[in-house]
This record gives sequence, structure tokens and C-alpha cells, in this order.
Amino acid sequence: MKEPIRARDGQQWIYDYVLKASGRAVHYEYDVRDMPKQAKSIRMVAKYFVKEAEHAEKMARGADAGGDTLNARKLYQHAAEYYKEAQHFFIPPTSPKRWEILKRAHECAQRAFSLADYKIESVEIPYRDTTIPGVLHLAPGDGPKPTALFIPGMDNTKENYPKIESNPFIQRGMNLLCIDGPGQGEALMRGIYVHTGDHSVAESNAFDFLAARDDVD
Repeated sequence: MKEPIRARDGQQWIYDYVLKASGRAVHYEYDVRDMPKQAKSIRMVAKYFVKEAEHAEKMARGADAGGDTLNARKLYQHAAEYYKEAQHFFIPPTSPKRWEILKRAHECAQRAFSLADYKIESVEIPYRDTTIPGVLHLAPGDGPKPTALFIPGMDNTKENYPKIESNPFIQRGMNLLCIDGPGQGEALMRGIYVHTGDHSVAESNAFDFLAARDDVD
């Protein structure tokens, strides 16, 4: 067995114990289990989340093929969420399998976006010598719209929020741009890591990107 990279890496038994005792991987102060019941250790979590995701994706594809847009969209979103959760628990965290699962999350989310009642675009925001990915939710109707920028938490992705059927910005006639900032989601998968000040650069570039669009007020 090779030496741990960090001191905490040799203490995974504590993490496993708390998982078994609380049913949670983080936020232990909450009482509700949010990890699969079958998972007895952190290493087992990804497997069971992937199973949930594959089940939801299979049902989504069936509903999609049958023309059931409403259920297909909802199920694709469920699948994307389960795949997204699964990729967090791969050990080591740089495992190629992690990115394979995150790619499946993106594919399910993209199919859900294509079934939305309003237009959703995948966009690229200039960032240093590359770009960072974003999802732009566009409110129906003519003319430029007020627009908000949303950056998810470090463990979430641009596909997580908002839910298509209950988008509070679209309901209020607003556009919404969600981005994966440095170290988040697809940006992390591309090798764009986070350092001090990076998010302020990403945010500034995102605002410049929006200001240049005719459909943004």
C-alpha cells in the first residue's frame, strides 16, 4: 500500500464511520440520509449513484422515444443530478472514470435542455487563454431582457440550477447565465483549476460576454 498523499488520506475510516452512522457524506448536522443505503463506505457511493442515474436515464429515453416530453425532461434531469453526485466520490478524485461519469451528466442535462419550453444555449466565455463553459437560459419574447449571472458552489455544476420547469428567472421574464467557474464541473474536467482571484476574472468576463449580446438588457 503506497503512502497517503495527505495526512487525512489515511483517516478514511472516520469518513466511512460517519457515513454509516448518519447516512451523509457532508453536513453531518442534518438528520436526513442523502447517501445510498447500500453504501457502507465512501468508495461504494459512486457505484450506487451511477445505478440510480442509469435507471433514470433508461426511463428518460423510453419516455423521450414515446413523445412524453414532460416526463422525459424530468427524468433526464434526475439522471444528470445522480451522475453529478456520483462523480464526486471517485477515489482518486482525478480518476478518468470520474470525467466519464460527469460527461454522462452533461449529456443527460443537454437532452433535458433541448426539451425545455424556452430556449437554452450552451455558451463559451473567454477566460485567460481559453474559455469556460456556460448555460444561458433565455426568456421568451422579443427585445433585450434583464439578465442575472449564477455561479454554483464548488461541488455543484452549471446544470444543477435552476430546474427547467421551475426557473424563477424565466418566470419573471429574465435571462440567466450559469457558468462553471475555475475548479468547478466541466471547467475542472478541462484542467482549469481555481486560484485566488480566478472567479473575479471569470465573472468580469461573463458580464462582458452578456453585455455584448442583443438579447441582454
